[in-house]
Amino acid sequence: MTFESTLLRSEDISADFISSALSELKANQLVFRKIIGCNNKNIHSHAVWREVSQDYILDLRQFHEPMEYLGSMGKKTRQHLKNYRSRLNRACEFDSLKVFEMTGNEHNKDEFYAAANRIYEMNELRCVEKGFHAGTKKEWIDVAYKSGKLVLYRLNDRIIAGTLMTYDGKQAFLHSIAHDPQYDNWNIGSLVLLDTISYAINDGILFFHFLWGKCEYKTRFLAVEYPLYDLIIYRKWLPYIIAKEKATFNEVVIKGKNVLRPYYRKIRKLKSGGKQD
Repeated sequence: MTFESTLLRSEDISADFISSALSELKANQLVFRKIIGCNNKNIHSHAVWREVSQDYILDLRQFHEPMEYLGSMGKKTRQHLKNYRSRLNRACEFDSLKVFEMTGNEHNKDEFYAAANRIYEMNELRCVEKGFHAGTKKEWIDVAYKSGKLVLYRLNDRIIAGTLMTYDGKQAFLHSIAHDPQYDNWNIGSLVLLDTISYAINDGILFFHFLWGKCEYKTRFLAVEYPLYDLIIYRKWLPYIIAKEKATFNEVVIKGKNVLRPYYRKIRKLKSGGKQD
């Protein structure tokens, strides 16, 4: 039998809790998914920590308005964003582009779900261009309608870019960001992300989670990477040894991928004609 739980911080797990759980639950293993931090690698003699992903978190506590956030970004990033905005405004006819938000439960449900599905549809278009499928995460649309919002760009009554966020107290989680591939040259993805963070600041959000996936733009927007770990506690020695060796091998593979990642980006950039959001 396996006992499985999801916790946010490694400090939430104690050696006493593990011993008690193994004793009372009679489980062969305890599994804790996607923990932020790895503060105690020696928490148990049969513990295997496995880095499985990462969250990129933007600390917004120091910003009281969006312009303060923009001003804290790098000089080149600020200039690029300014140029992108000017180019977008020149490309669009007067008053034809609308930037707006849809807050869950404050809008017609059918309209909200149609807009959210359009975001996932645009994301799927970009993924197909890169050779894989993303699909629609209906569960996050449901959560966003209850507690979250969409930020949308509408051009001539058609949504051409958008983001989907869920809110949990003073934290925002970015589940999808997408734009129509035919507007790649407008760098519209960067602009809708900036507007999304601006809405979050105005809503009093303190921490903005970009969630998993290593992407250079997240650090450009001042997010900090936090590794996420799975912690597995084995009751017996042999499964522990096998899992430990496998985890060690996977770490080597991950490090190799990270070394090669910049070269993958250069190849994708060349294939896309030198344009990346």
